[in-house]
Amino acid sequence: MMGEMPYRPRIFVDSGGFTASYKNVTISVEQYARYIRKHSSVIDIYANIDEIGNQALTLRNQLKMESMGLRPLPVIHFGTKPEEIVRYHKHGYDYMCLGGLVPQTMKMVPAIRAGRKCEALDWLDECHLIAKELGVRLHGFGCTTWDIVTHYPWASIDSASWAAGYMWGALMFWDLKHSRWRLVRARDPRIMKYGYTIRPYGVKPTAFIRDTAEQRADMLQISIWSWLAAQRHENVERLNKSENQITVFLAEVVRDNCEYAMTLINKQCAEVTGGANA
Repeated sequence: MMGEMPYRPRIFVDSGGFTASYKNVTISVEQYARYIRKHSSVIDIYANIDEIGNQALTLRNQLKMESMGLRPLPVIHFGTKPEEIVRYHKHGYDYMCLGGLVPQTMKMVPAIRAGRKCEALDWLDECHLIAKELGVRLHGFGCTTWDIVTHYPWASIDSASWAAGYMWGALMFWDLKHSRWRLVRARDPRIMKYGYTIRPYGVKPTAFIRDTAEQRADMLQISIWSWLAAQRHENVERLNKSENQITVFLAEVVRDNCEYAMTLINKQCAEVTGGANA
């Protein structure tokens, strides 16, 4: 499918360390390395196999992959000394990942909104300060809560939350008029009042009032375009402040969702560019 697309999305491969940690699954460095090599023609970025709560083992995985001729982005977890950024920078890395933050979200967001501190924010403050001094770009694993996105100068972020709406019967979308996120339960009549921002995404608001066979696809479609719209808005804001741009990676492990997203992007690009000749 990648070869058929007039526009090829950037592909960021995460080892799945977070998922493995709560499923009690071990990821083989050798298997992961083989996967990276096999698909190297379409992979733009790939991260190290991170072991949640075990920075020593995470570092061991990093060194093992390097010994195999690979250069994965280093992963530094919340709770690890921010000075680890300096260590990796000395070894030639200028792009790194910060992880282990998802469980801290419920503490960070209220603290940001109240203008107060918390342990995770203090850690992130120090990480970003060191990164800025060294010219290091930071990627935030699971950091797509908008307060956290806009609070720090991330180079990139990712999350699988974009595809979770249809699982929980909720519609989360970017309000194009008011430049903010909206969250409405499916089949809630209040969805109709947001028709002004839902229709531009190519979906009718009535699609979410009743259950239909197409509802899952409609929810994925509005989510995909919402994240692209939110990224565009944030990058305009950053451009006005002479700040670096941000890339949002839509993380997903469900093949059907990935294929649908790529088909949708392919279709939209074909309409905009006039087809595969672009």
